[in-house]
Parts: sequence; C-alpha cells; structure tokens
Amino acid sequence: GNKKPFYYSFSVPDGNYLVTIRLGSKKQAGITTVRAESRRLYIQNQSTKKGQFVELSFIANKRTPYISKKEAVKIKDREKTIFSWDNKLTLEFNGDAPVCESIHIEPAPAEVTTLFLCGNSTVVDQAFEPWASWGQMIPYFFDSKIGIANYAESGLSANSFLSAGRLKKILTQLKKGDYVFIEFGHNDQKQTGPGVGAWYSF
Repeated sequence: GNKKPFYYSFSVPDGNYLVTIRLGSKKQAGITTVRAESRRLYIQNQSTKKGQFVELSFIANKRTPYISKKEAVKIKDREKTIFSWDNKLTLEFNGDAPVCESIHIEPAPAEVTTLFLCGNSTVVDQAFEPWASWGQMIPYFFDSKIGIANYAESGLSANSFLSAGRLKKILTQLKKGDYVFIEFGHNDQKQTGPGVGAWYSF
C-alpha cells in the first residue's frame, strides 16, 4: 500500500473554509496526519483499519497578500516559496500510512469565530521539520466552530509587523466576535535608542 505523503490544493478566495475529510481505504489500514497550508496541524495519527472510514471536519484559513488595489502585505522572500500566502488552500496528508477517500471544501459558516495570530518565530507556521510553533499546533485543539489565521513571521517585531501591512490585512478580514492574539517582545528588545523597543511598540 501507499506510505508516501501527498498534497491537494484548491484555488479559492481568501477566507475560512469548512473542510470535511473522509479518512480510510478499502485496500489498506492507515495512520494519517492532516495539515493545511504551511504545516498547520488539524488531525494527528488518525488510525483506520482496512475498510474502516472516519469523517472529520475543521476550519482552514486561506489568504493572499492582497489588501486593496493599491496595497499588499510585504511578505519576506522565504514566504514566497511556501503555501501560506499563495492563491490556493493546500492540504497535506502525512503520517506512517496516509489514506483519504474524499475531501469536501465549502466556505465556512458566517458564525465561525476566527482567531488571528500576530507574532514572530515562536508563533509562525514553521515551514520545515523539525521546527514548529504553538501557532501552527493550536488548530488541533479546536473544533469546526473556530478558525485559526496565523499571520506571524520569524524575525518580526511589533512595529515591523505593522509596517509590513499584516495588521491592515487582518482588519480586512476581521468581524465582530473574532479575536486577535498578539505575542511580541524578544525581537523588540533588540532595538536600542530613545523611543523604540518592546515597551514603546507594544
């Protein structure tokens, strides 16, 4: 049977999507981990016996740098090579024996709450093993009523997050009832001189 990871990508507008996945196979037993975009964890080591199927749902957030016809988020060169800011929603099927029978994607219901994450390397969707952050693991702990939109990036301080237009992009997506979690500090404290640094930026 197949033991290799595989990906599926869907060209969709920015926003939250309700993803319903039916894991399993008539041909083999499976152990499947599902991530979205750049390794955001949703399902971990879900085992299925041969001929057994498990249906699971979660909310995945997709975005592009577009803010308006005149503005876009200034993403780093590193971010141009990963899935987090492109025009597709990408799903990764990994694990010891990944198996998937079907995928259904639809726009998330309007009442879904979004948690927007602002931060640096401790929050960012780390692109490569073995690196990881709490920001890309936290989706695993929520059901299909909550979406996680991780806008963090390594090396940023509070003011470079703002100047890159990341908060401005969040404000184009934010609605009543959503949350914005902000974690900065250790890059800000490297800044020296009057009127700069974590105390002032925050």
